[in-house]
Amino acid sequence: MGLWYLAVLGVLAIVVTLFLPQGIWGALASRFNLSVFPIGHRVVAVADLGEHKHVSRHPDAVMTVTD
Repeated sequence: MGLWYLAVLGVLAIVVTLFLPQGIWGALASRFNLSVFPIGHRVVAVADLGEHKHVSRHPDAVMTVTD
C-alpha cells in the first residue's frame, strides 16, 4: 500500500500545481476573499515635496506631511 500511496500523492501534487498555481490555500483565499494573517505592503506614490519637507509613512495612513 505504501508504494501506491506515494504514487497517488505525487500525481495529486502534479495536478494541483498544474491547475492551481497559487496552491489550494491561494485559490480558496482569492475565491472567498479570506485573509488569516492580513500582512502586506501598499505602494504609495509620493509627490515631489522639495528638500525641506519630511514625509512620514505610517501603515494606517496613506501619507502624512510635516515641515
